[in-house]
Amino acid sequence: IDATLPCGRQAFTDEMERLVPGCRASVEAFFDLGAETLAAGKYMTAAAGKVDSKYMQEHFPNFLRTAAYPVNTVLNKALKMPALARDIMNTYWGYLGVDADHLSFMQYVNMVCLYVNHGAWIPEKTSNQLTTGLLERFRAMGGTAWFNCRAEEILFDEEEHVCGLRTTAGVVETRHIVCNANPTMVYANMVPEHIVPDRERKLAGARRYSARMFVVYMGLNKSAEELGLKDYSYF
Repeated sequence: IDATLPCGRQAFTDEMERLVPGCRASVEAFFDLGAETLAAGKYMTAAAGKVDSKYMQEHFPNFLRTAAYPVNTVLNKALKMPALARDIMNTYWGYLGVDADHLSFMQYVNMVCLYVNHGAWIPEKTSNQLTTGLLERFRAMGGTAWFNCRAEEILFDEEEHVCGLRTTAGVVETRHIVCNANPTMVYANMVPEHIVPDRERKLAGARRYSARMFVVYMGLNKSAEELGLKDYSYF
């Protein structure tokens, strides 16, 4: 597939119809459903845990019908989107790391609609500028970041409450830990076996791997202009 999709719902839909004649209605339905999903999300956030189920049924019926299903189920069975159009619409799955047969439609349609409707911004100094900016702001707000420092063990007191973290730079006393490491590795190597609840152990064992990847840094002996590369990202 050689397709370059523009930002803006109308322009995007027009180009999809040109690439896959007959798909316009399903693409428009996709964006309609995306708008309803975004609106439902805003309502639920504003409700702060006090969601009115009757209000949801009256204002977001299609969201309720599709939220629990994966992307391809909704595109194929609900929206009747042609196969080639589905392949093009599913291009962004890599951003979320789950294939379209398993990826939540609610999460995916939110991302695609925001991307198409509002476009994307690219930092002048690549994504490193973004992460550096976040770090600078974190420090400005009083945070401390340690680099080249490995967390080795989560510590617990006699009542089995978190009391600290042993690292390669010493022990940090704390009552709260946010850990984004693989739970299987954490339970096996960083937490005493008797501390881990059976339910968490079973959940960790039941999970399947998502996307796994490798990165290639490729040096080219021609300029982007010579190669015909005009866009920032290619899938």
